[in-house]
Amino acid sequence: MEKIKFNKENLPNGETMAYRHKVKGNKTLLLVHGNQSSSIFYEDLMNNLDDNINIYAIDLMGFGDSTYKNKHSLIKDWAEDVNEFMEIKNIKNAVVVGWSLGGGVVMELAANHPEKVKHLVLLASVGVKGYPMFKYDENLKPILSEPIYKEEDIVKDPVLMIPVLKGIEEQNAEFFTEVWRKTIFNLNEPEEEVYKSYMEAILKEKCFLDVSVALINFNITREKSVINGSGRIENIKMPVTWIHGEKDLVVPIKTGIDSIKYFETKTDFIKFENSGHAMFMDESEKFINILEKIVSDN
Repeated sequence: MEKIKFNKENLPNGETMAYRHKVKGNKTLLLVHGNQSSSIFYEDLMNNLDDNINIYAIDLMGFGDSTYKNKHSLIKDWAEDVNEFMEIKNIKNAVVVGWSLGGGVVMELAANHPEKVKHLVLLASVGVKGYPMFKYDENLKPILSEPIYKEEDIVKDPVLMIPVLKGIEEQNAEFFTEVWRKTIFNLNEPEEEVYKSYMEAILKEKCFLDVSVALINFNITREKSVINGSGRIENIKMPVTWIHGEKDLVVPIKTGIDSIKYFETKTDFIKFENSGHAMFMDESEKFINILEKIVSDN
């Protein structure tokens, strides 16, 4: 089995991107993680994928062991970091996978640099119109008619933002362990040492507020949500595969079903009936078979 190597790369924009690399083969696979995570969440997947695939898993700026010198305000900003990494590593094109937040990042990568993406794989991705947040009533029930999108309102959110920002500030691993147990690992929990490494990665995040604002204001369609859409989805011409867990408590499966209607290219939607938000962990064998076929076909 090929060994996973951990490295860092200095980018032209002054940032340093950390990444994991499993070197072999002429087919390249690029893995982009979600919010409150890093490339470490892909280690088990990397170890179990075909050794003949050249695999990169990156830490986005502000996550894991990557730097965050330049404040980002748009999901497109994180996508441009990925493009710079691909340029400096001479990755001409790849099958590109994005999980959750990473789905928005790789959609922007595919829209702005379509020559870099052979096949776009979206895992429980943020929707094409972003991740909505709302004001709350006195009983902490969301008021669906009152969406929020400005930083000064988002930072006051009592249900998500205030507790998470406090948890990061206090480096409270117990808090995040409990949150992930209820939301991400609601069906299957990793082994104790692996779980601990995940929580350590979460506590390294430097951009939770910035990326939350960017996710809420993400809209790659031509329609209006909380903001007018960019319409860049029309630039996505390569095949798209959207994979979603039916029991996802973070991004409801309906988000994926609604989102695929906006792609003008060939799009496959695959439902994992026994998975939550991390389907590549919940039903790993099934996921690996699908991903390896996509890579081999490209």
